[in-house]
Amino acid sequence: MPSPVASLVRGAVTSPFKRPGRPGAALPTSRITLPPAPVVPGHLAAYSRICGFSESGALPLTYPHVLGFAPAMRLMTRWDFPLPVVGLVHTWIEITRHRARSHGRRWN
Repeated sequence: MPSPVASLVRGAVTSPFKRPGRPGAALPTSRITLPPAPVVPGHLAAYSRICGFSESGALPLTYPHVLGFAPAMRLMTRWDFPLPVVGLVHTWIEITRHRARSHGRRWN
């Protein structure tokens, strides 16, 4: 998986060539599937510290987004993705935790 910095640079480079609302533009059917991966304790501890989460043993609610960021950017920076990454900004998000997840489990 490319580094987050490389993905952001690629997004910045490809975005000027994409225009939202093009006639016939469609989202690609491509998928990225990765093998289940463990949460790296050092990365999780740093993320928890920087974001102000306690190290209670439960995975911070927003951490799965961190795990999925690189594959999502890989898809969105492909030439066949019709929207520019620059400007795809969400202004509001609401996350509901239905149960706590242990950081010891592997993530798909």
